[in-house]
Amino acid sequence: MALEVDEVLAPRLRLADVMMEGRVRLCLPSRGAISNLTLEPQPELSLAGSTDVVLNVHAVGLNFRDVLNVLGAYPGDPGPPGGDCAGTVAAADLTGVHRRGESVFGLGHAPLASMANAVALLLARMPYTLSFEQACTLPVTWSTVHVAVSRRRTQAGQSMVIQAAAGGVGLKAVEYVHWLGSRGLGTAGQPRKHRHMHSTGIARLLSSREGVAFAFGASKVLGGDRVHAVLNSLSADFIAASSSLLGEGGSFDEVGKRMIWSVERHVASRPDVRCSAIAFDADTARDLGWANGLFRLLSCRVDAGAAAALELHSHALQPRWEMAFRTLSSGMNTGKVVVRVGGAPARAATVAAGHVVTGGTGGLGLLTARWLGHRETRCVVVASRGGSVAADMAGEWEQLLQSGCRAVVERCDTSEPVHVRRLVALLQRVRMVGVWHAAGVLADAVLAQQGFESFARVYAPKTHGGWALQRASACAPLDACVLFSSVAALLGGAGQSNYSAANTCLDALSRCRRNDGAAAVSVQWGAWAEVGMAARGAASKRMAALDASSGVGRIGLAHGLGALEASIRHGGPAVMGVVLVTWSRMLGGADAGAVPTFLEAFAFASKSGDVSSPSALSSSAVGGCVVSLESVLELARRAAGGAVDADAPLMEAGVDSLGAVELRNQLQRAAGEGAMLPSTLVFDHPTVWQLAAACAPATAGACAEAPTLGAARERTQAHAVSARGLSSLVVQTSF
Repeated sequence: MALEVDEVLAPRLRLADVMMEGRVRLCLPSRGAISNLTLEPQPELSLAGSTDVVLNVHAVGLNFRDVLNVLGAYPGDPGPPGGDCAGTVAAADLTGVHRRGESVFGLGHAPLASMANAVALLLARMPYTLSFEQACTLPVTWSTVHVAVSRRRTQAGQSMVIQAAAGGVGLKAVEYVHWLGSRGLGTAGQPRKHRHMHSTGIARLLSSREGVAFAFGASKVLGGDRVHAVLNSLSADFIAASSSLLGEGGSFDEVGKRMIWSVERHVASRPDVRCSAIAFDADTARDLGWANGLFRLLSCRVDAGAAAALELHSHALQPRWEMAFRTLSSGMNTGKVVVRVGGAPARAATVAAGHVVTGGTGGLGLLTARWLGHRETRCVVVASRGGSVAADMAGEWEQLLQSGCRAVVERCDTSEPVHVRRLVALLQRVRMVGVWHAAGVLADAVLAQQGFESFARVYAPKTHGGWALQRASACAPLDACVLFSSVAALLGGAGQSNYSAANTCLDALSRCRRNDGAAAVSVQWGAWAEVGMAARGAASKRMAALDASSGVGRIGLAHGLGALEASIRHGGPAVMGVVLVTWSRMLGGADAGAVPTFLEAFAFASKSGDVSSPSALSSSAVGGCVVSLESVLELARRAAGGAVDADAPLMEAGVDSLGAVELRNQLQRAAGEGAMLPSTLVFDHPTVWQLAAACAPATAGACAEAPTLGAARERTQAHAVSARGLSSLVVQTSF
């Protein structure tokens, strides 16, 4: 628990994000909700035609079009989401436009993947001054503004209204206006966006939230004058208000896609104004050579300093793709939202280098050494206090030697800093890139019988050994630093207060290294079934009894090695628990209010059997409702990206128009085909309580008296406490 000025921060346990090895791609099986996006392995790609190339994608810039595409609100069939991308050419086309290995940027087909096909003419040489993330912020945004400006031949001294000026196209329009010496009048929503826009040099800003406020502010700022052009991306009242600001012969350029005016309506309203809709994707499909010229011009402009990359919000494809789409959907970003696809290779930490495994002659230590040996590691140094392999481990040692790597046993008492420094010095002969700290002993006793001796015995190899390794290898550029902690530090353990405290120190050391930019992960292992301290003696009998009573099982080799693989992948958590849990047995089917807040994310898993979806979306157990109040509350919370009160208006909680579209689609899917929900459902029923009643059959009165409301409100209040997780959990569940 942490206390700040205006909030209380409490830890929450959650499932670790799924990380896949190898090539992956983001798929959209069905439109309607951002949560429909799924990650799956990607098959090998080949050249689709004589004018195509295959890209190793490094970064993808999301556009508002992609959000509309995912939600099913984009007109027509826009294809898979994604467009702007930057990467390197993996397979060159036959025309010789691009060569293999060249860094390029432009438009790709389904680029939210490790590899993507692209038409050669829709790619251009990436400017040397830009990174991949910066380059993918420009193709559509800059090209859209360039088309709008060039069509009407904007000149110095002319004025332009730029709607949503804090977005990608808006910021690029502001930059273009300044470059031409024109005057810009921009709109933005949140106060922080206004502050940012003032820093860009645009002096006059108006509201993009209320059409009436915009019209009043614009008339006051202009003082009767008229503007020469409007670059519009807003809808409804903003179109009429913007059109009225144009002078005779002005230009209205529409880049929006939802709730826009037709050309006939524009002509009927303002026949003296030229109106045009800019659809860069359609223009590109009609003339590839024209698009190629734009991208080459953009590359030259960047090299000349006449164009710059946009401010960006970067998210990794694994595991943050949903957050990237929600950031753009809710308008929380200023500039461009970028998805990083390329990253550090998953196997970079274990290939062709030297590794040291402390506690290496034990069962878990030797298993780790064998796993490293089968991953083409050049040298593994197995360190133990005795300096020799026990007779019952001789078979494991022989398998390690047969893997082909050089395996060496060294004597090292990790509780002695001198021994640790000597061990690290020996490893300088081979470049040391990995430290695996698996040393540890048990000294279990009830708290009343714990004393200095029992704590010192456990702390010596575990805590003091970890700190000694940190000090000895602080200057080494490690690719992997894996500290073997215990689930006792996560969930506690009977008679293991000393062991729990010692492992918590390793968790803190991992976070400390991460904060300093160094590689580290602390793995809170549960009990192993075949190796480790819990696999023998009294500890094994105790774990068998614990499995039967509490639902906490022992880790098999398949699960354990998979978790070991996940622990060193790029972008993983600093602390990761690995435990085999049957939630229905552990939580006993308890209601959400009876479950500790630390485990509240798994309360519904114990009943529904679905950990990935905390709420039972098709629940009908309460009062005959098609969709339960708890389900609606959970869906609303996900759409808002934060806490939602059942009786408060959803719009005040952060559910904007696109969030309302997604929430309605999710409710429709949960209610089933038998209930047809109107498209204006969220606007007609603005609270969670009203939505739940609207999704119920004629007997909704029974739902109104259902006891679920109290539990829902308690859960809402619990979510009001910031859910900054203490750690992540990799868990295999069974029901």
